[in-house]
Amino acid sequence: MRIRPTVRLIVVDAERRILLFRYVDAQPWHRDFPGMTEYRATPGGGVEVGESLEQAGIRELFEETGLRLTALGQHLWHSERVLIFPDRSVCLDEHFYLAQVHSTQIDISGMLPYELDVYRGHRWWTLDELQATNDVILPPQLVTIATDVMA
Repeated sequence: MRIRPTVRLIVVDAERRILLFRYVDAQPWHRDFPGMTEYRATPGGGVEVGESLEQAGIRELFEETGLRLTALGQHLWHSERVLIFPDRSVCLDEHFYLAQVHSTQIDISGMLPYELDVYRGHRWWTLDELQATNDVILPPQLVTIATDVMA
C-alpha cells in the first residue's frame, strides 16, 4: 500500500468558525465509510518532495483557498485514513495543523482538476453547527479536536 504524507488544515476565522469543503465523489473510496460519497472535510493535501509539513500546509492553503499565511499554528494531531481505488490502496498519513485567518474570502482557482471534480462548495461552521449536523465530517474526530482548540 502506498503511504501519502498529507497536511490537513483546521482553518479558523476571526469569528471562531471553521472552514469545511463539501465534496461529492463518484465512487465510495473511504475504507472506513463504505458507500459514503458525500462528506465535508478540511482543506489540505499531499506533501511534495522536499517540502516540510508546514511548507506543504501553507502551499495547500493558498492553492485551495487563496488565503496566505507565513506560518501555521500548532500541530493538533496525526491520523491515518485509507482510500481504496480500483487499482490500488493509499494510506493518507495526515497531520492536522491550526491555520488562523482573517479573511473569509475563498478563491478556489488554484485547485487541481481532480479536486474541482469533487468540490461542491464550502462553508464556515460554528462549533454549535458542527456538533448539530448530520453531515459526514472527515475526520470524524474533528468536532472533538476543534472543541478542545477553541476552549
